[in-house]
Amino acid sequence: MLASSKGLKTHILLPEDSAVEKVELMRTLGAEVERVRPASIVDKGQFVNMARRRAEESGEMAVFADQFENDENWRCHARTTGPEIYRQCGGRLDVFVSGVGKNKRTPPNRIRTAGIF
Repeated sequence: MLASSKGLKTHILLPEDSAVEKVELMRTLGAEVERVRPASIVDKGQFVNMARRRAEESGEMAVFADQFENDENWRCHARTTGPEIYRQCGGRLDVFVSGVGKNKRTPPNRIRTAGIF
């Protein structure tokens, strides 16, 4: 958690059905994690909608990272995570399976992909 390492408060909202290990890791790294009931994206109580609203209403200097709609998220993975995985596989990667959002990008043709929506 970059924010925690810089002495900033980190508050993360996640659905209650998120992996316990993910929540524990975020807390260990200094984040305050709030788990909320799973809800449809059109529901005001859905975790992304709640996080956006909380940031807007906080009255503090707050940042809503919006990882699912922020183009910098996929760009960062294209510049760093993707090449790192490819290097670690010694350039011998046949299939890559990943969760994907609306901004999925296509790897080289020789790599088969399976997107989980």
